[in-house]
Amino acid sequence: MGVPLKTHEKVLGVLSLQSYSTDITYGEVEKNILIFVSEQIALSIQRIRSDEALVKAKNVAEDSSRLKSSLLANMSHELRTPMTGILGFSEILTEELEDARMKSMASTIFKSASRLMSTLNSIIDLSAVEADKHTLNLKPVNTR
Repeated sequence: MGVPLKTHEKVLGVLSLQSYSTDITYGEVEKNILIFVSEQIALSIQRIRSDEALVKAKNVAEDSSRLKSSLLANMSHELRTPMTGILGFSEILTEELEDARMKSMASTIFKSASRLMSTLNSIIDLSAVEADKHTLNLKPVNTR
């Protein structure tokens, strides 16, 4: 006697029962027991497969998060270096230019670059925390 191992109409295998030593005729009771056992086995197989899929998805997500954090943390030099140049030269232009219109443009460049540098620093700080590369600087504080 054989019954399918299935969950949600998906057949996972077959469970069969056979005696080679005697000519046994299986009845309704044996059939129902075999069906019950096959359902439990199928559910166990499905649960194991689901657990394996969850572990795999979790590992992929953790790897992706680590790569993202590492990429952002490692990009700090590449992002900050050109921004420092833009900030420095736009500040010099703001101070040195005499034409009011040009001075205003240089000031706009400086303010925009400052905002962008602040945003970059926040992103880099967050990625450093996520990548466990952030160091704390503890300082005493007067609470009075």
